[in-house]
Amino acid sequence: MADVAQLRITLAESRDSVTLEVVLNDEVKAYCMLTDAEQLDKFINILGAIRERMNDRIPESLDPIPRLRVTHYPNWWLFDPTDKGQTLALRHPQFGWLGFLFSRDVGKVVAELLLRSHISTK
Repeated sequence: MADVAQLRITLAESRDSVTLEVVLNDEVKAYCMLTDAEQLDKFINILGAIRERMNDRIPESLDPIPRLRVTHYPNWWLFDPTDKGQTLALRHPQFGWLGFLFSRDVGKVVAELLLRSHISTK
């Protein structure tokens, strides 16, 4: 069986850059330094685009008992509505600002469900 390379990712002590290393048999075969947060964000976006195209797709619905990493009280921004709907942006501490476009009908349902659950917990 062929040896499998490992990807080692380290944050610099200064916390302003990241090094990616391809390691095979404890020997670094290749490396790349991402010198700032913008380069790391671009790399993460490339990984996300590749993940989206994989055969093993992200499920369209949640398991009965979802296993989610929850971001508590995220910063958010609601953009002005357009003819396509309304965009809600949520800030994820690991992945930055994520935008979601809701049609008017879906936005209304989400708002009603949020209000209903908020009122029922009082």
